[in-house]
Amino acid sequence: MPPKKPTSRHERFRSGATTDDDIKHLAGKLHQMFPPDWLALMKEYGIDPHMLIRFSLLGNTCKTRRAELGWDQKQAAARVGIPVYRVKAIESSLNREMSRKETRLYARILGIEPWFLSWLDANRATFDSLDEAPEQKTSWAARIRRMEL
Repeated sequence: MPPKKPTSRHERFRSGATTDDDIKHLAGKLHQMFPPDWLALMKEYGIDPHMLIRFSLLGNTCKTRRAELGWDQKQAAARVGIPVYRVKAIESSLNREMSRKETRLYARILGIEPWFLSWLDANRATFDSLDEAPEQKTSWAARIRRMEL
C-alpha cells in the first residue's frame, strides 16, 4: 500500500512535499513580518524568496539529521568527500554554492533519501536551477562530476 499523502500544510512541510500554494502562503507570512520594501531589497541582491524558502526546508532537514547522527560539519564533509564550506552552503541554503550532485550525495550519506525524493518531487524546478556538479578545478570536484547518482 502506498504511503499516505500529507494533507495538512504542517505535514507537507515536515515531509518535504510542499505545494506552490504552501510556499506562497509562507512567503505571504514572511511579507507580513518584514518591512514593506523587503521584497525589493531581496530582488536587488538577487534573492528569490520562494527559492529561499524551498532550499531552507532542505537545508534545515539536512542540518537536523546531521545533528541527530552526532556529526559536526567537518565530519559530514569528510564522509561525503566534499569541503566543509559545501556542507555549510547546503545547510544554509546558499544555492549559488550548491550543486545537484553534492546535494543528492549529502542526502544519501545522511540517510534522508526518501524525504529528499519527496522534497525533490515538490521542488524539481528549484533543484534543477542548481549547477549539475561543482565547477572548481580540484580533485574533489572532478570526482563529484564523474559520479553516477
